[in-house]
Amino acid sequence: MEKMNVKVIKEENGTFLADPQHNYNVGIYGVGNSAEEALEDLRTVIDEAREYCQTLPASSEIEFIIM
Repeated sequence: MEKMNVKVIKEENGTFLADPQHNYNVGIYGVGNSAEEALEDLRTVIDEAREYCQTLPASSEIEFIIM
C-alpha cells in the first residue's frame, strides 16, 4: 500500500479541500462540505485520473496521511 500525504484545508466559504502532496504527472484534489467528503472526492478523482496517468495507483491502494 502506498502512503500519500494530504493537506486538508477548510476554505473561507466553509468547504474543504483535500490537496495531496505527490510526484505524479497529474493535478488532483478533492472538495466537499466536510473533510470526509473531500477525501472521498479525492479517491474518486484519483481513480478517474488513472486514465491519464497510468503510474498513479488505484485509490484503494493508497493510504492517506492527513497533514
